[in-house]
Amino acid sequence: MPRPTPPRLLLALALLAVPLADRPAAAQAPAPSVATQTARGRAQAAFAAARADYDAGRHAQALEGFRASYALVASPISHLYAARALVALGRHADAYAELDAVFHEANDAAVVDAKYDETRAAAEAELAEARRRVVLVSVTVADAPADATLDVAGREVPLGALSRPIPATPGTVVATLRAPGRPDVNAWGNGVAGATLELRLAGRAAAQPTATATLAATQRPASATRAAHGTDVPTAAWIAGGIGAAGLTTFAVAGALARYRYDDLKRSCGGACPPERQSDVDAGRRDQTIANVGLVVGLVGVATSAAIFAFAPSQPASSRASAAPHLDVGLGWVAVGGGFR
Repeated sequence: MPRPTPPRLLLALALLAVPLADRPAAAQAPAPSVATQTARGRAQAAFAAARADYDAGRHAQALEGFRASYALVASPISHLYAARALVALGRHADAYAELDAVFHEANDAAVVDAKYDETRAAAEAELAEARRRVVLVSVTVADAPADATLDVAGREVPLGALSRPIPATPGTVVATLRAPGRPDVNAWGNGVAGATLELRLAGRAAAQPTATATLAATQRPASATRAAHGTDVPTAAWIAGGIGAAGLTTFAVAGALARYRYDDLKRSCGGACPPERQSDVDAGRRDQTIANVGLVVGLVGVATSAAIFAFAPSQPASSRASAAPHLDVGLGWVAVGGGFR
């Protein structure tokens, strides 16, 4: 009696049987109703191998196999099992997005073949279950530049697709609007499982992002500023204080991003993260480094400002022009300006 072919070998053979030039991307794969018999046979072989991995608890390999099958023939069934593998891996936000796509896909396929009614019903039921494990993020963007891109909880979202909420892992959810040559604009909030979180970003604020802290200060009267010496606060003290505030703001924002990434990796990986999550690990380390640098800069800036304020030589206010400076501080920038009269 011949030995059965291992599931992983079946998958490899199914993929190797498709010439590279003939392998469609997932978005270009033919629907089951129009796929050739050869394509359907190869997709079924890949699906069978992936199903064996799934039943054996090898969910990461199963996900790879179901996606390979779907890349050959865009069957709602292989798509549904890919979503189930994501659920088994604890990637509930990704699973919700896939189940939502499966539901609509199966709904269209059922018009041609009634067997997909069952797939649609299964996707609908599992989508309701997945809803309890994710937060749906509703993002509003005003005045976005034409070349802007949006990232919500690590997922790139087309600006034209904001009519539908974006699933995310419960906890701190960060939305980032990016445009070439402009500072990022961030908004974040605490998302609760089963609830909807609303975030708003203003694209016109790319020059001075509203989601980062902005500190505005006006010159205080000489009677209230170092009144015992009869002098004004030196401009250098304002500048050092502004740099300190910018550093502390950077520490707060980057620290929040690092904590968000750490919590997400801890939930999704459990222990050691797989190689495909390395980019997230690197991003978390980068955010933590930025936060640490921001803290050091902030503390040095505040200390320098205090030292200048305390030890700068006294200069009578009447001996120099009266000034009305203002200080603007944001993530990664600081500006001092004012008018003299």
